Amino acid sequence: RRAASVDAIEPDAAMGRQSFDRIRRARVPVRLHAAGAEALPFPDDRFDTVIATLVFCTIPDPARALQEVRRVAKPGARFVLFEHVRMPNRPMAALQTALTPAWSKIADGCRLDRDTAGLVRSAGFSIRRMDSYAGGLFVKIECVTPG
Repeated sequence: RRAASVDAIEPDAAMGRQSFDRIRRARVPVRLHAAGAEALPFPDDRFDTVIATLVFCTIPDPARALQEVRRVAKPGARFVLFEHVRMPNRPMAALQTALTPAWSKIADGCRLDRDTAGLVRSAGFSIRRMDSYAGGLFVKIECVTPG
């Protein structure tokens, strides 16, 4: 399905300015909102689909952000995430945990060891499909909002 319009959020003004040129070239109307994921500026039950790409590693309160997704998505809406996550390989996961404090300081709060799939499940989403890439470093999670 092709979207009729897109609402996007970006809490960082500099990143928002960088995104503006790409947004202008989009084939559908895109509205960029200066907002964080923990306090979305949209009414309840607004969206048919919510997409997150490489952001849940950085969101300071991912559980709150997932509750906001639940609030703004219609019951039964699609929620698709593409994220880097804590790897299933124990030595690699331990390395991610060891590197996260330093990495987080230089990468705008990014956590290399976040269990995003676990957070999604805990927030009440039904995971329909999960594909992993690069040995489990990246995942695509397709789920449905409760309702």
